[in-house]
Amino acid sequence: YQYQNIKILEVSGVDTKKFLQGLTTADLNLLSEENDLWLTAFANLKGRIISLCFVKYVDDNKLQLSVDKSVLEDLISWLKKYGMFSKVSFAENNEYSLVYREGGFLNHNIIKDAKRSNTSFEEIQKQNIINKLAFINVDNFEKFLPAELELDDIKNVVCYTKGCYMGQEIIARMHYKAKLKKELAVVRSDLDITQIELKDENSKPLANVVNKVFIDGVCYMLVVFHKEATQEQYKLDTGEVIIKC
Repeated sequence: YQYQNIKILEVSGVDTKKFLQGLTTADLNLLSEENDLWLTAFANLKGRIISLCFVKYVDDNKLQLSVDKSVLEDLISWLKKYGMFSKVSFAENNEYSLVYREGGFLNHNIIKDAKRSNTSFEEIQKQNIINKLAFINVDNFEKFLPAELELDDIKNVVCYTKGCYMGQEIIARMHYKAKLKKELAVVRSDLDITQIELKDENSKPLANVVNKVFIDGVCYMLVVFHKEATQEQYKLDTGEVIIKC
């Protein structure tokens, strides 16, 4: 399946890897021809995620990033702000696409001239949600910490040994010193839930929606509960019931 909502941002120049190494959560020095695809996050100074990208190794001077088109311009502006004194350039590459393909890294890859699939976006989004693979777009921009999306549980997405990078202090503090009281979970409902901030039947904040999809009469959501979810189901203040999957 070829994502239509994801663009490929190509970063090139002799300082590419060094420049991005100071901004991303992953250790990009691990990228090579043999290990050419990782997942990484860009975070602001408060550790909140600006973009969650698959990064593809082309060569030592060129890397490709998968970015939701709704946050692409914001990410480019942010990168340019910190790249003023680095020999790097940024450009969309419309020949390449992010694709969902079983067997790839986290079932994804960045490839050239991808063929269209009969599979729907809703089907792919359902699989991503069930696998707890989050996507960052304009609705959840700068909203979540890596730990809240369980990115620590995915190998090499967050590095704590490579040195300083944007947001590292808070991200590392959450990892080493803080006990995360929130919980990432997959929930479903028989009704299409449109709100992003969920409240319980007593109108108390319950969870934030990361991603959602409505398919075959069922709404699947990846949510961050504000505290450990001790119940299997919750009734919302709007009357819908959500059930943990």
